[in-house]
Amino acid sequence: MSKKNTTALKCLLIGLLCPLYMFSNVAAQELPPPVGEEEFDLILFPRSFNMDDDFPWGEEVDGKKQVTFMAFEGAALERIENPDKSGLNETDFVLQYERTAGGQPWAGFWYDLVEPMDMDEVHESVYRLKVWSPKEDVMITLKLEGPGFNSGDIHIPIPGGAKEEWVQVEWDLKELDVDEAPYEKIVLFVDFVDADGALLTPGGGPDHTFFLDDFSLVKADDTSSELVGADIPESLQLSQNYPNPFNPTTRIDFALPEAAQVTLEVYNMLGQQVATLENGHLSAGQHSVSFDASDLSSGIYLYRLQAGDQVLTRSLTLVK
Repeated sequence: MSKKNTTALKCLLIGLLCPLYMFSNVAAQELPPPVGEEEFDLILFPRSFNMDDDFPWGEEVDGKKQVTFMAFEGAALERIENPDKSGLNETDFVLQYERTAGGQPWAGFWYDLVEPMDMDEVHESVYRLKVWSPKEDVMITLKLEGPGFNSGDIHIPIPGGAKEEWVQVEWDLKELDVDEAPYEKIVLFVDFVDADGALLTPGGGPDHTFFLDDFSLVKADDTSSELVGADIPESLQLSQNYPNPFNPTTRIDFALPEAAQVTLEVYNMLGQQVATLENGHLSAGQHSVSFDASDLSSGIYLYRLQAGDQVLTRSLTLVK
């Protein structure tokens, strides 16, 4: 039997769904040592948890290893003591995630839910986690999986170009392309693509080692602007929208050095205002707004952030 077929057979034997587009390239790992061909029990997670919670992390129960997260080939996972308790995350333990040299470009991991989600729940929910990155401009990709099908991807940049500090990242699940249910797996890829969506070359070491915690699936708030990080910048920041170009929705991140009256508006190239995305008093820190341009025609637009007497402007491109 070929190595490719052997890998696929192992995936079937352990009863785990391997994504169809990468089925023969998945190597299951437990946390922390590899599963190999040993018998094990797969731990199912609640909608929200952190690495301090009382799970049998890698222990044996009745002679079977208790497995939590499952890694694709090229990703190494380990539950470790929190190396940075300053700022947003003060838990004792976190999940260390490393993209290893020589692994697959799509290196990532997944975990299973106790209660699968139906389509209504997906459309009404957001997914959040805290992440510590060794470098700036890192993208995190989320997808959901069910028995024999999977959702589309959402690529989210770590807000504000954060580096060596804990920040919170949030995905609005209604942006996923879902038409089947139930969804039982949360799949995450860290540093998988760049800001333009191009695959990144795998590599090991400190520049490819991340820490994750506070995995949370919750019902979406009614407000469009979310506080996504507790770090306070020294000056006003306005990030490039993502994705860009886009159709029809995109996300705009910005950060305030202090609480202020804020407006975020979109203009066409004639200087006409076409949308108001934010108009109110916001707290210091990082914020994010979703822009739906369904009613606009293709073209280049300007988005203008004003906080107090400070103004920043960037352009975005709508392609239909």
